[in-house]
Amino acid sequence: MDRRAVAGLALALGVAWPLACTSGDGDSPKGTGGTAGDAAVGLDGAPCWAGAALCKGNCTDLGSDPKHCGACGKACGTDEVCSLGKCAAGCSPGTTECSAACVDLESDPQHCGSCEKACAAAELCAAGQCAASCPSGQTSCAGGCVDTTTSAKHCGTCGASCVLGACVGGKCHCENAVKDATETGIDCGGGCLGCSAGKGCQVPSDCKAGLTCVAGLCGAEDPELVGNWRFEGDGNDSSGKGHHGALNGASLVAGKLGQGLEISAGKCLTVPDTTLLDMVGSAALSVSAWVMTKGDCSPADRGIILNKENAYEFGVQCTGNLLQDAIAVSGTPWEWFGSGSVSPSAWHHIAATYDGTTVRHYVDGTEVFTRALSGTLVDQPTGLGIGCRSVAADGSIAGAGSWFVGVIDEVALYRRTLTAAEVSAYHKSTQ
Repeated sequence: MDRRAVAGLALALGVAWPLACTSGDGDSPKGTGGTAGDAAVGLDGAPCWAGAALCKGNCTDLGSDPKHCGACGKACGTDEVCSLGKCAAGCSPGTTECSAACVDLESDPQHCGSCEKACAAAELCAAGQCAASCPSGQTSCAGGCVDTTTSAKHCGTCGASCVLGACVGGKCHCENAVKDATETGIDCGGGCLGCSAGKGCQVPSDCKAGLTCVAGLCGAEDPELVGNWRFEGDGNDSSGKGHHGALNGASLVAGKLGQGLEISAGKCLTVPDTTLLDMVGSAALSVSAWVMTKGDCSPADRGIILNKENAYEFGVQCTGNLLQDAIAVSGTPWEWFGSGSVSPSAWHHIAATYDGTTVRHYVDGTEVFTRALSGTLVDQPTGLGIGCRSVAADGSIAGAGSWFVGVIDEVALYRRTLTAAEVSAYHKSTQ
């Protein structure tokens, strides 16, 4: 590549590419690049563009030159390209491979509009066309016209590169230890690289390869996840088990993560009965959700978070705002228990678990209540309700009641016992 190619990509946070190279190919520093008057000079006698590196006497772009990828003399393999200063199997989004170099056809003066279409020495590349000057709102950087508010290679100013290729509002993100712009977690998910295990997620694509989004956390598929209702546009179950629910007039509103389900009298999510919802014979059960109560649910005694009538049920007292459960096991009456406070008009993460001997309640990641309970779970031919109880087996709402008053989000039901560490990790990653 000749003097029109430019460096300026970062190898690591806060570290710019070297502007002149001293590499094993015999180069010694010939200049620093930069503004006119102190620029490096190539073998043709012409000054390099600002930020260019001088390798073997030629001005080059260490961010895209496959013969000098990231450093002078560092060549990529025959099956690789040079993308953002690193040898890779393919080019990053927004760039095109031209002779193993990953370039932006919209602004690269050596590949303006198409590979190998070079602009004249006095011209700039603007929107894939050679031009005498840049259009309004764009800046001339390295012979190309770019928007420094969005250019990953010139983010905020010419030569300031984003390591992960994401520039929003003239600032790099995905690498700044702040949750901003398009990521789902801090510097991961959404428009950034995939999140690691235990990090929050919205959809499977938020997670690293080999992981998926399980009840709001990146991890392996959980075969004991019975249902996961996230309310992102509908009442569907994202666990893959197919327990899709009917909204019955309940509204999708701003939730704790994305959208949530607003419940009021006569309106809740219902799921028809299936064998997978039947926990009979099991000695393990867990439920997890984010909830915000918004008023007194009287004349009922409790506002229901999740219910399968006469089998397992979780709710918040209408007057005392206490998290409670009623879990039916063989030989034990169906009764309500619990004393953990869930204050109104604020988001709280709740979880309840059963391991065959003990029921535990958690509020905001902290264990707040335990009780002894022994036996295997029983079941009745009823549907599942989120925000109400007494749903018919076919999912109909005619006999339902005990409406939750407020918003419920991120409901997950498991046929296993969540550990205290899992509950705490989920709360921390989504609070």
